[in-house]
Amino acid sequence: MKTYFRVLHSPEHIAAWNSEDYFSYHFSVPGEWLELFYKKKNRDPMAYSLDTSLGILTAQARKRFLEIAPSHEPSDLWSGPERKEVSQLDGVCAFEDAASVFTYTEGNRYGGIYVVTFEGYFVSLIPESGAGMKGVLVKRNGKGLIEDLDTFRKKQ
Repeated sequence: MKTYFRVLHSPEHIAAWNSEDYFSYHFSVPGEWLELFYKKKNRDPMAYSLDTSLGILTAQARKRFLEIAPSHEPSDLWSGPERKEVSQLDGVCAFEDAASVFTYTEGNRYGGIYVVTFEGYFVSLIPESGAGMKGVLVKRNGKGLIEDLDTFRKKQ
């Protein structure tokens, strides 16, 4: 197991972590799923790979996509709650090093920021990787230590 760092930048993030809802979301509908459903008319759940352009999603996200998609036209804008449900990642987005946390939070664009230091298992890279950041999708093992960004920064 390895140590990872998760940025909690909203009351929703903090509440989810405290309630042990260890999933991240990209609040978008996977384009490849839209194409399969609307252009290719494929309704076989197994045709919808969980390894998508958004990252590795859960089987629950795929299930919800196949339940929600029939209620939309191809050009419809899906609601925020629908986009969340169909983009549930199979783990939490986190960083491999403190430097990536500092790069990601530079300018403190979110307001009150907390950082969780926890142990977990690597699943895959995430879109936030790059530009000097090592972003990963992680299966967590335990709740970890939650600190505000300033306290975390002083310890590094």
